[in-house]
Amino acid sequence: MVSKLPPECLYKIFDEFSYSQIGKEKNSFIHLHSIILVNKYWCNVAIPILWRRTFNWIYQKNNYGDKHVHLMSTYISCLPEESRTNLNKLGINSSIIQPTFRSNFDYPSFLQSLQYKWLYNSVNKWLDVHASTDIIRGDNDNETNLHPIFVEELCKLFMKRCTNLLQLSYNHLDDFGEYPIYPVVNMPSFAGASDALANLRHFDFHGCLDPKILKSAAKICKFVKVLSIACCCYDNEGLATFIDQQTHLENLSIEFEQNGIDLPKIRNSLRNKGKDLSALMIRQIFFPLDILGHSPNLTGLFIEDGCDSHRDIFGQFVNWQFFRLTNLFLAIKNVHIGSIVQLINNTCGNLTTVRIVWTKPIDKDNFNLYTETILVSCPRLIAYHGYFDDNEIGKMPEFFEKHKNLEEFHISLYSLTRCEISNMLKKLGKYLPPNLQEIYLPANYVYTTESLESFLESCAAKLCAPLKLTLRCRSTIHEEILSRYVERKIIKNMLFFNSRPRFISFVIILISFFIGFFFLVQQFIQQDDFVKASSNWLKEKFSVYLPVKNKLGHGSLTKILGHQDFPDYQIRLNEPKLCDASVQQYSGYLDVSRKKHFFFWFFESRNDPRNDPVVLWAINEDGADTTFNPYSWNSNASIIFLDQPMNVGYSHGSKVSSTHAASIDVYAFLQIFFQEYPQYAHLDFHVAAAEINNNNQGTSPWILNKKPKSLLHINLESILIGNGMVDPLVQYKYYPDMACNSSYDPVLDISTCDEMRDAYPTCADMIKSCYDGVTATCLTASMYCNRHIVLPYYSTSRNPYDVRKQCEGGDLCYSDIGVIEQYLNRGNVREELGADPWIQYRICSSRVNFRFHMNGDLMKPFHLLLPSLLENDIRILIYAGDADFICNWIGNDAWTKELEWSGKQGFNDAKTRRWKLQGDKSMYAGESRSYKGLTFLRVFEAGHMVPYDQPGPSLDFLNRWLLKKRL
Repeated sequence: MVSKLPPECLYKIFDEFSYSQIGKEKNSFIHLHSIILVNKYWCNVAIPILWRRTFNWIYQKNNYGDKHVHLMSTYISCLPEESRTNLNKLGINSSIIQPTFRSNFDYPSFLQSLQYKWLYNSVNKWLDVHASTDIIRGDNDNETNLHPIFVEELCKLFMKRCTNLLQLSYNHLDDFGEYPIYPVVNMPSFAGASDALANLRHFDFHGCLDPKILKSAAKICKFVKVLSIACCCYDNEGLATFIDQQTHLENLSIEFEQNGIDLPKIRNSLRNKGKDLSALMIRQIFFPLDILGHSPNLTGLFIEDGCDSHRDIFGQFVNWQFFRLTNLFLAIKNVHIGSIVQLINNTCGNLTTVRIVWTKPIDKDNFNLYTETILVSCPRLIAYHGYFDDNEIGKMPEFFEKHKNLEEFHISLYSLTRCEISNMLKKLGKYLPPNLQEIYLPANYVYTTESLESFLESCAAKLCAPLKLTLRCRSTIHEEILSRYVERKIIKNMLFFNSRPRFISFVIILISFFIGFFFLVQQFIQQDDFVKASSNWLKEKFSVYLPVKNKLGHGSLTKILGHQDFPDYQIRLNEPKLCDASVQQYSGYLDVSRKKHFFFWFFESRNDPRNDPVVLWAINEDGADTTFNPYSWNSNASIIFLDQPMNVGYSHGSKVSSTHAASIDVYAFLQIFFQEYPQYAHLDFHVAAAEINNNNQGTSPWILNKKPKSLLHINLESILIGNGMVDPLVQYKYYPDMACNSSYDPVLDISTCDEMRDAYPTCADMIKSCYDGVTATCLTASMYCNRHIVLPYYSTSRNPYDVRKQCEGGDLCYSDIGVIEQYLNRGNVREELGADPWIQYRICSSRVNFRFHMNGDLMKPFHLLLPSLLENDIRILIYAGDADFICNWIGNDAWTKELEWSGKQGFNDAKTRRWKLQGDKSMYAGESRSYKGLTFLRVFEAGHMVPYDQPGPSLDFLNRWLLKKRL
């Protein structure tokens, strides 16, 4: 009977075992395979279903085995005669690509979902299997890279034979989401693409995808419903063209890479695209939402804006009605609370999920109105993650009473002022919704043990399942009470989570550039122990990632360097002639397996490169002008510029997981580089940086001059730190002095500076707790100290890196930054440097800043790592421009005086000397204090970027420091 069902009925039945059911039924695709074996009739119906999402089945199950190899063998067997002929000309054995049997099915025609990265990886696996056998004829010496050729032929196959492709993913990153796959073929330009892509409904790709590919797709794909764009980092004309051609967008997701940068072509393409949208997600939005036009069908809205400037990102958008909006997610740094209130009121009470976080509300007076709006205007609420006005805390039981369907209730930390909630907590228990699953209360909520026990008893009586309860403020007695209710299975567990940040520290932009700095120094002076430790660490971390030689190079590659002791590392080397063609230059990448890619640029000394020292500069400060610079720091030293941390400059890849990992990466780079160019290996070595950072306080004793048996010894001579945040406990004390009592005009009034001073004792207590190893308090300290001591300065229009100037040119307050990025993103410049073509040069990354902020790195005691350096005769120069506010010279001078080391008294007793420039004894460029290995230098008339503001004096102190002359 069943065998006589018409194909339409069988199709619906078999579809229940298809891809959509994998998440519910672990082996559903196995059931579908079993159906094939029943009879030919069933087989003819089931095969097209089984082959429509083959890549999804294999890769989303994470159980590859040999499945993708067999999959590729099947598809390759379907290649047309023309493709097989082309491959055979390249020396491919015809037996490998000829079909081994004649099939009744046209497998490529069934495909509905094609992911480029999975196709690319599957071909790679297939080639790996056959490379060990006989894919290449023995009489052929052709070394052509077959990988992209096979990928292109298969893409041509799919474009010719697919009749119903619904989803196409051009997300050209590997399985780790980090390593870009290159090259990317232009599938929409292939023969048959006009038919294969005509019905495309789901398209996702990276915003930096080749404009030619997107323009080709725009001519064919007119009815995409789901459009997902990641990493949109420049004004891609092809992307704008594609968006403009879409007429029925229902789900739009765009992730812009930088805040505050206008992309006019993309912005204009989005005009009036909201009429059919049901879901909208925009990260790092740079335009007002009303550009999209009225979006009456929206059910989900996710907006993220991390820009420091005050701007209205909503416009008229909040005044429109959203009858279907149920999910609202907002993460906005500078928020107009009134706009959020208006938006919520216009959802007509249909919101079920609300997640809202901000850092700096512009209209604080509307906070109580916001709380009242959440209370009254969201009767269907199931999940709430956001703020609740402490002054309205008595209304929280009413909130629970009105929201009978509530399952999640998460209150984020908004104020550090203690808020007594004991009475409220008792009342709250009376109104608990029966399906409540999670409650999170912030650290400033305090309550008695009696009120806690009363609340938990109410949980036992009213809730259907154990409650996931997070209470941040609790004593030993509270712990005992909670433990009893865990045993009774009234609550699930006792969780510790960090509160959401309310202030993304501006100082993080600066300190994030030098992650792992001191651990790198440690490796130079304790190299034997380092080699043993790093060897074991590398085997553990990278045993599954094999380096792919000769596949990673792009641009004007001249050679690839490796090292037998660092098998997972390689250097891609170019020899550019930019900026200064008179000296030898090298640029390129340090590749760490497929996960991390550090960009570097080496300039040989203009003077005597065989004898002048080598300086590692841990930020790339390449200029935007190729005019010869007479004050370049390579005048008397060879300089290695290194883009750090990951994902700034041209560097890209996975984040650095620890300072130990960062130090290994840089140490491996130096070993490979010096092995290739031994003429630099024996020279004095110095490490310079504008900032420092560290994640790990545990340091072992540092031993000098231990030369490893197999590796080159690096002759570490000194370190230089410019305008650094080194000892925040000391340095935060002097922000008011810099704002009101510096040698320049005051920026703030006396009363504001007095308020900053009044906040310091509390700030200091929090920093001390962080210093004592209570990691959770580091983020809290950062939030409080920046809000009360740093933020007042940012309320002005002054440049935080130079108190003499106004803030111009974006968040970083320098108009030259845009010019630098524009120059370094030119095609000819990137090609000559060997920069990976899909990477956009970025001086600063908000994501990197946020990650360091969330780790609480800003408040950690980096100064504790310095004494052991000094005791081992490693010289340290701390220099600071005296117009910088954010890491000002007053605070830097203070912490050097308070640093505990054997020479502390001698350093403090040393006289302050006037620093005169060589060749111009009449000019004072600054002041210095020195004792033994420690020197502090104040640079007159310079901001945070000393070489930028005072190029001549900065070269003077560098040359004298390298020559061990007194400043």
